[in-house]
Amino acid sequence: MKKLSVFGVIIILPMFINLLFTFKLPFVQGSMDNWFSFFGSYSGAIVGGIVAYFISKLQWQNHKKSEEENRKINELFGLICVKRELKKIHQSIEILERVKKNFLEKYKNFTHEDFYIQSYNLENLDLDNWDNINFSDSDLVEKLLKIQEFYIDFREALSLDFKKIKAEIYEVKHKLYRANLNNKTDEYIMLNKILSELEYKNQEGKDLKFSAWEKLRNENMKKEISNAITTVENKISHINNLKRTREKG
Repeated sequence: MKKLSVFGVIIILPMFINLLFTFKLPFVQGSMDNWFSFFGSYSGAIVGGIVAYFISKLQWQNHKKSEEENRKINELFGLICVKRELKKIHQSIEILERVKKNFLEKYKNFTHEDFYIQSYNLENLDLDNWDNINFSDSDLVEKLLKIQEFYIDFREALSLDFKKIKAEIYEVKHKLYRANLNNKTDEYIMLNKILSELEYKNQEGKDLKFSAWEKLRNENMKKEISNAITTVENKISHINNLKRTREKG
């Protein structure tokens, strides 16, 4: 129906224009041939302008599409780098969970808290890989920075070792006992202050460990990391498909 209407306009319009030129209007100069020539030039300029507009619009749309595709392709390296880091974090947490399970199965009398205060050295991040996350997807960047910050704090907290500080506390307590036994008041006061500082430091470290584990559990960070990996992998797959389409021409 639409094609038939266009065809009708093409046939009828010239006939209508010809009919208009049969009328002679007052104060209008020039022969019919002159007016036909003027109308041809005038309508040609209008048609040419319309065609030029649509060609220009199409070219601009193609340019914007090409720029958008180039921007996505330029993000590929950064996505591959951060995917590697996310996999590293996810694997570290999975290994830690297996260690925890084995620990609690082996030591039946121990609790989760006993496991949490142990010292663990997790794999470090390669911060150079995180320098390439300047993606246009601001939501993804925000999630990645949250994961990075969590893992850095989590790793630092878990690496705290209380063996040395416990040995220092034991030594200070022994000196306190001897100072009290020998009535060395000044030394006793000084040692008591050192003991308080060591015990505060020891408790602060434990609180950091408990807080790190709590954040992992309560904020469901493992799932957040898994979702981020899926998002990054989907973007990588999309860009690779885009590149293959371009290569095919």
